Amino acid sequence: MRRALVIACVTAGCGGPPAPRSPALAAPPRPAPVSSTSGFGVEIVNDGALYSTIDETDCLTWPSAEMKARGGSRSWDRVGLEPTDGMRGVLVGESLHCDGDTRVLFVEIAGQIVPIGASGVRTLAGTEVPPRLALRAAAGGAGQERIIIDTASIYPALGRTACGTWPSPELATRADAATWRRDGFRPVAGDRGRVVGLVQHCQHGRAIYLLEVDDQIVAIDVDGTRPAD
Repeated sequence: MRRALVIACVTAGCGGPPAPRSPALAAPPRPAPVSSTSGFGVEIVNDGALYSTIDETDCLTWPSAEMKARGGSRSWDRVGLEPTDGMRGVLVGESLHCDGDTRVLFVEIAGQIVPIGASGVRTLAGTEVPPRLALRAAAGGAGQERIIIDTASIYPALGRTACGTWPSPELATRADAATWRRDGFRPVAGDRGRVVGLVQHCQHGRAIYLLEVDDQIVAIDVDGTRPAD
């Protein structure tokens, strides 16, 4: 499979799938990559979406030169890595392909960086990896007043796990049900609070608001809240 990708790269100069494009098509400006701050897990479900030699081109905007140096078959071969379906890794960033349309994810596996089209991976919960733009939109809610509408969307123990990168250990402690019980707090539908942070869930990648309610922190899926009137 990798040999087929290399042949495609020689023809198209794109480092991997999709099919070769005319060199007359000018690559649009590329935005800076949006790096994942949570490091949530993903699984390869279609290794045909790999870009095994794209590190030899300038088609992507990489999070760092060091990641690019680990991001292709030349580096993988040195450690005996051949990414295949079923392999799991950690999402560490993404970039827009130079075709101006394809999302390429950077997945860290065995210390190597594997660029792969978003269609080629799933979260560990079996869902599509959510676009970083959706997470940016959720992050735009910081400072907003929101109302809890679905208590089933609350994560009362998320703060005591390694699931996601928290803004601070203090917020993680305040978001724990044990802290709530100590202070006699129990979040209910209708509670109003202020968004003080955002965490990306480590399994399904959804955005979780950190809502400050009565001096406590409630970790809740964005869809479990609504803007305050």
